[in-house]
Amino acid sequence: MYGTRAIDGFLYIKTKRGFLGLTPRDGALAQALSEKTGKEIQVINMDEMPVEEKGKDMHQDRFFNLYHKLNIIFLAILFIYVAIFFPGSGAPKIIILLLVLAMDLFFFNLANAKRLYQFSPQGGYSTLILGLAVTGIFLILSISEISL
Repeated sequence: MYGTRAIDGFLYIKTKRGFLGLTPRDGALAQALSEKTGKEIQVINMDEMPVEEKGKDMHQDRFFNLYHKLNIIFLAILFIYVAIFFPGSGAPKIIILLLVLAMDLFFFNLANAKRLYQFSPQGGYSTLILGLAVTGIFLILSISEISL
């Protein structure tokens, strides 16, 4: 879901085809939909909703943030190491491929971990830990190829 003014709230619509989240300019759209469908508008304050109903917020989860930051740190270390020591080392060019794969994996895992976290926080953690492990392996392979 994407909203241009989500801070002002959004219109959450349940249809036969699925759920829609909109951020209209004003309440006219909600009022028009209410009149055409004959349904009542229900206002929900997410701040007052219990966590069991609303779900956990990944931005406030210490473990999710820790794994995310560790992924960034490992990726930065790999990038800096390859940028400094690869040129002139005589190492195979597959090291560059490992760096590119690590960056792709980071973005892929981050997007999927955020989606998965909404259904299973442990699944989001596992996805980030998997990315961390693979980037760590790529770092070890890069160090062993460049340094030896």
